[in-house]
Amino acid sequence: MRAYATIPSVRELILLESSRIRAEHLVRDEQNNWPANPLIIRDGDDLTLQSFDARWPLRECYHNTWLLEASS
Repeated sequence: MRAYATIPSVRELILLESSRIRAEHLVRDEQNNWPANPLIIRDGDDLTLQSFDARWPLRECYHNTWLLEASS
């Protein structure tokens, strides 16, 4: 993830965890800086991508994975 953060055109990063339904979301501010801490998105929350004006349940990112089966 650090390598992507060095690319000036990258404005937003999402890190999906592989051991649980959880994500970290980082968005550059107006001064082009990354936040000190990511926004934590948990099971039941929506994932919103500002750069694409898109929003969907985080659980959809885990469709057809063992994590959804384990949490049912």
